[in-house]
Amino acid sequence: SSLSSGRSSSSCPTQRPIDDADADTDAHAGSHVELAWLRSNLSHVPMSDFPASAEALEACVRRRLPQRFRAPTKPPGMRWASLLARCSNYTWLLEKTAARARVPILVVPGPEASSDENKNRSSSSGDYQESPRHPSSLSFVAGFFNGSEDERREAKLPFHGLVEFAKAREEGRSHFSEKFGSRLYLSQCPVLAGATCERQGWEKNRGVSGIVDQGDLPEILEGKHVCSVNLWLGVDPTVTSAHYDCHDNLLCVSRGRKIALLLPPSLKTQGFLRPRSVAARTPNDSPRTPGELLDIAQRLSREIESSPSSSAPVPKPMLAIVEPGECLFIPEGWWHQVSSAPLTTALNVFFYGHLLPPPRALNQEQSLFDLNYPLRTLLSRTAPRAARRAFRARTGLPVSGDPGLTGIPATMSGNAVSNQSQEDIYKMMNRLRPGGLLQLAMLFSPQKWRAVLENLPPITAYALVSRCCVTGPGESESEDARDIAEDRQNGVALNGIFGHIGSDESAQREMLKHVFRRRDAFVSAALRDAIGDMISG
Repeated sequence: SSLSSGRSSSSCPTQRPIDDADADTDAHAGSHVELAWLRSNLSHVPMSDFPASAEALEACVRRRLPQRFRAPTKPPGMRWASLLARCSNYTWLLEKTAARARVPILVVPGPEASSDENKNRSSSSGDYQESPRHPSSLSFVAGFFNGSEDERREAKLPFHGLVEFAKAREEGRSHFSEKFGSRLYLSQCPVLAGATCERQGWEKNRGVSGIVDQGDLPEILEGKHVCSVNLWLGVDPTVTSAHYDCHDNLLCVSRGRKIALLLPPSLKTQGFLRPRSVAARTPNDSPRTPGELLDIAQRLSREIESSPSSSAPVPKPMLAIVEPGECLFIPEGWWHQVSSAPLTTALNVFFYGHLLPPPRALNQEQSLFDLNYPLRTLLSRTAPRAARRAFRARTGLPVSGDPGLTGIPATMSGNAVSNQSQEDIYKMMNRLRPGGLLQLAMLFSPQKWRAVLENLPPITAYALVSRCCVTGPGESESEDARDIAEDRQNGVALNGIFGHIGSDESAQREMLKHVFRRRDAFVSAALRDAIGDMISG
């Protein structure tokens, strides 16, 4: 069936029973994740009318509970509904944006990659046992990005190219992008015109920053501090990592469908999901797969039902199905994983709500989490600066844009490198840019290069990862063409640096994770020292 565009769904599917016949109906979504979620006994996020006023939205924000809203047919949300309808039209998006605009697009695994990953990892054992109700294929799904920094694949591609790809898929035409076998997903692309995009370092992407004007925002947000408005666009089915946001979130579907699995903020939830280190690029992410997250949600729900709180009731995990023209309010701190159907387009608004003091509806355990959450956010923002200062203090070199060697001396051979001490080799690695690191790797045999990477000091792992993978917005004043060339060089260097240990992709992936763990150790130590200095000062 064709996907509706910009129209609200009159019949809400949240309570619709799911049977085997639906598998064929939803097959176009590639959505065994969605089917498993819908077949669960989790409660559903309630639907209500769009808030009639800013005061009504404020009451919803203060409750700190997810809420779905029907598409508004009159103010205060009619102009927002009109924008959602326009964004569902690919031709309108092409006309509204600059032809040469390039945006960072996630490249997530396609079906073949996920199948290979399942084969490689099906024999691995961990401390989390997946329920027999959920086959292993639910853990390794096509289009699933787990949020891991070491597995992140991102490319700066033409915005028009992605929209043309979606338009071709909608019209049943072939497109050259299909031959790559991966799934392209535009994730959290700022599109609100004005200073918001500029503060986020998107000056070079003004070609897409005008999709939403200040006058398009719902009237109910007047008086709120709107942090950003973002566009999400996918061609194939995708599943995001489980994560929480640092702002209140109004997620609105323009076309297609999104299903969100939501878990309440609590220390118990955090213990199950095991957020990444504050040293990571995405400390608000969890590595849990869709199958694991569903099992955790059902377990939490059963525990809450069997042990009712003596004080305020504890919110249970929930599911939310968001159809075109509908919105989902996700309070700050709520964990959520979102599955998107094919040809799904959405807008979301991040805005400041209320964090502290904790609302009365939360029990003591959740109040502790509310205090822990801003602390994690603060530390995650402090850690990169502390690491850069520590690296410069110990080496005399900046991390990015450094004047260090672009390559190793031309006179240096493999024998000359082998005769140097490991300490000298690591000092050299601290100075080298991506191209020079790749040259250095080629002077070692695969076995010796593996040993070099296995024994990397944390500070050298930090230098290697920072130079080859991490590029922050607004750090470079170079032109787009130069940025693209540097991104390509860094990608080639990264593949070569870890590919030189051998052709086994799983071994390369494990080595990459090992290096990231060493990097995290350096950042965490720098953060502890910085906090100690602040306390003693």
